[in-house]
Amino acid sequence: MRHRGLLAKLDRAHACFTGAHRHCGDADRHADQHRNAGLLHCGGAADQVAARDVAMYLARQMTGKSLKQIGEYFGGRDHTTVLHGCRKTENLIESDPTTRLAVLELRRGLAAG
Repeated sequence: MRHRGLLAKLDRAHACFTGAHRHCGDADRHADQHRNAGLLHCGGAADQVAARDVAMYLARQMTGKSLKQIGEYFGGRDHTTVLHGCRKTENLIESDPTTRLAVLELRRGLAAG
């Protein structure tokens, strides 16, 4: 269940990243709003899709959960959707220094608690 907490942190990170909510630190009060802000929602604007891809990538890297489990958590997405998002994020990390820095900072923040 430790990984469930990390996934909740990824929800909060997404909300902060996309500006979906102004009070990102108040997880208990806003958890449902974050889920409805686009991370777990089908479709979405390009920035929400990119943020969801990063969240799925970090979930894969930090939890060891299967692609299927991550996909189920992120709104019932298929494992191939998760794989595609992870690969897109990996490519961005390799090619874009800004993305690399942002993902590293998110990962450090999530690991720190």
